[in-house]
Amino acid sequence: MIAMMEWLLGVSGDDVAGTEAWSLRLTGIPENLWILLGLFVVFGLLGWLVVRCYRGEGRAPLRIKRGLSALRIALLFLLFLIILQPALVARFIRKETTAVAVLIDDTISMRWQDRYPDEHRTALAAVAGLPHARLAGEDRPARTELVRRILSREEGVLKRLAKDHPLAVFRFGVTSRDATTYIEPLGEIADDASVSKDPQADDSRMESAREAMGKLESGGYNTNLARAMREVLNRLEGRRLSAAVVVSDGQNTGAAKGGGRLSGARQMAQQRGIPVYTVTVGDPRPPRNIMVAQLQGPREARQKSRLSFTAFVTQRLMSRQVVDVTLFQSRLGEDQWEDTGVSAQVELGGTAEEVGADDEQGLKEVLLTAEAPDEVGLHRYRARIEPLAEEMIVTDNEAAATVRITDQKLSVLFVSGDAGWEFQFLRNYLLKMSEHYGATIWQQNADARFNQDASTGMKRATLPSSRDELFKYDVIILYDPRPAEGMNDTLLGMLEEFVGKHHGGICYIVGNKYTDKNVTGGGAFESLADLLPVVLARQDSAIALQFEGVKEMSAVRLSPSGMGHPMMQLASRAEENTSIWDILPGTYRSRPVSRLKTLATALAVNAAPGRLTSDQQPEPVIAIQYYGKGRVLYMGFDSTWRWRSLEEAAHYERFWENVLDFLGQGRLEKKRILITTNGEKFDAGSDIRVRVEAYDRDFAPMRSKTLTLAMRSVGEEKGTEYVLETDKPGSYTGIIPADRVGMFEIDAVADETEQADWMPEDVAVRRIEIDLPQEEFRRPEANREALIELAGSDERCVRLADVGKLCGLIPAGVVTVPTEITHPIWNTKFMLMLLGLLLVVEWVFRKLYHMM
Repeated sequence: MIAMMEWLLGVSGDDVAGTEAWSLRLTGIPENLWILLGLFVVFGLLGWLVVRCYRGEGRAPLRIKRGLSALRIALLFLLFLIILQPALVARFIRKETTAVAVLIDDTISMRWQDRYPDEHRTALAAVAGLPHARLAGEDRPARTELVRRILSREEGVLKRLAKDHPLAVFRFGVTSRDATTYIEPLGEIADDASVSKDPQADDSRMESAREAMGKLESGGYNTNLARAMREVLNRLEGRRLSAAVVVSDGQNTGAAKGGGRLSGARQMAQQRGIPVYTVTVGDPRPPRNIMVAQLQGPREARQKSRLSFTAFVTQRLMSRQVVDVTLFQSRLGEDQWEDTGVSAQVELGGTAEEVGADDEQGLKEVLLTAEAPDEVGLHRYRARIEPLAEEMIVTDNEAAATVRITDQKLSVLFVSGDAGWEFQFLRNYLLKMSEHYGATIWQQNADARFNQDASTGMKRATLPSSRDELFKYDVIILYDPRPAEGMNDTLLGMLEEFVGKHHGGICYIVGNKYTDKNVTGGGAFESLADLLPVVLARQDSAIALQFEGVKEMSAVRLSPSGMGHPMMQLASRAEENTSIWDILPGTYRSRPVSRLKTLATALAVNAAPGRLTSDQQPEPVIAIQYYGKGRVLYMGFDSTWRWRSLEEAAHYERFWENVLDFLGQGRLEKKRILITTNGEKFDAGSDIRVRVEAYDRDFAPMRSKTLTLAMRSVGEEKGTEYVLETDKPGSYTGIIPADRVGMFEIDAVADETEQADWMPEDVAVRRIEIDLPQEEFRRPEANREALIELAGSDERCVRLADVGKLCGLIPAGVVTVPTEITHPIWNTKFMLMLLGLLLVVEWVFRKLYHMM
């Protein structure tokens, strides 16, 4: 019988085995209703035509004609069925084992050692099999260790789930530069063919679980829950899943703020019929913390100059605490830190919850000023706050900066219209400090035969008249100059380029002879007036006339901005510095100022009542502004020489030392080749955006199409090379991967000719530091809200201590799956024989009754 069916219908014995039910279906019925109706109409018309034709054909009895008509219609009906493709459908029922995808957070935040509350600690110690005291002590386990112990325990959740489900275990947080995926499989715990209940299978599952857990490293740079979910769903597409389980602290540092991506990943799982369960790892309580977010300071400084650092301090749950910030110093590469003796107290601001460098309201700036060491080379400075007893994070209580100490002298050009007291004492100071400054002194009203003063090797016969001559100086001091003796349009035009493009520093000191005529109201030095941070009032203006004839001394007082500015620090402590400025002799004459320019900063003001600008602000007597890449200082009085009467001129010399160091700081960085980056500290795995400004020997923009840089560890000679493309003459841009951790120097080594026409001292080498990302530790508390959002409900989000509940929440691992197999019969021998039989019968009857 089965052989007959197989011969007639093409159905074998294997096709019949295990069949639950059979049915006959038309598998070729058109989906378009109008086509199906059209077929019925055609069939009806053909039947009507057959009946009509047979009635008028031959002389056979009517009953014979009706019989033949029925045969022909049956034949047409059979053809109609063949068009609709009849088939036998066998229904089978099979059982499948569904898998569970387990994603485990393997990022840096999983190294965090939580301090749990007592009730949570008790539950966690029980499920982890650890002593209660271990979770409260200093050697308390990190999050990854707890996950590893709990999931791979003998009667742990993985073993229990693996009895009914194959487990596909992944870690997420893979962020190495050569990685093509964010997730990585750790292993399979059982599979469809090996699900078994015997003890040997249990041992095998546990061995697989421990092996998988042993691969956790806690090294990922960021947490992106949505990306991990999407990638695992795509990786397991086509495989039947009962659930996806995410084990994480929930800190979504690698995704944009807001929950849109989390809800999108959850919807993706819902569309595939996969429920998501999450396990919260860690304590959701925010930790108490004080953090030194950053230490900013000069990248390069001269021996024994004043170093000004700014430490940025913030807090969390510790507002209004008063702490000491101390500055330490060491040679680069040495582990021994030396106290500089410089410290400052700060009261932590902001609300109790604020933390992190981006919380401006809670961020405090602390100024630390120290003397640079005499030893040339790279030095590390560290600002540190001693951890308080209640702090939970002590690794971020300090921040460091690197400074290169150089023996390079500061080149100063000092031009004065005459030989007043300010000129004479400042000239003597510059020449006396020959170990720090190389000075060219130019007194404009001196006799042509006068031998102008200068440091050794700095003497000139005329003022600079070319860019090459002028750009050899770092700072230019102009004391009430006049348009004579080389102080012409050529030199003035070069001053704008000197300060704006080549990082130069200019100090302009007003006087009572030439400033009004030459600097104000379209005078000969109008281009110089554009560089100044103030707009001077003319002597015949209303502002100036109201002070005419006043002979009283006016005190010079620090402005709020001046109290923290490095130029104005005459003592290491803020209180002492303010006291010194209070006792310094004032001035009998200061230049009236119409207004302070928009981007300028007033550092000191005239304390006399009524000395106001046109916008009713205190009259600036010392003001600074950044002009392009350089710095311009305005001195509205010329009597700092009076300060020499105090402390044996210590305050006077300290002030001008600060002025020259600050104005010359930019030129230390200005070489023929200046390398800049989008920061000094980078997280490993990020991109370092590099820009190079390059000039040839004539200080014209370099024309090479490419420039090769080398990034090497500090102290090494060779490094990894990167080629930058030019975007315009003298400018090169590119990206260097931060793929290593440590301190590095970025240097220029060759142009497109694979040669270098510069010396090492022509390159402003850029120093950077690459460290493990700190974003994972900025808010280390567990983010249960994010995990609830990913799961879709609070019931599907469990604590690590309650992870065993997943066994009751996740659906059963075995499901019944109905399957249907279609066997077409319209093209079988049976259908062909039936069609032929109808044709033969019709032909025989037509032959018998002479109808053909």
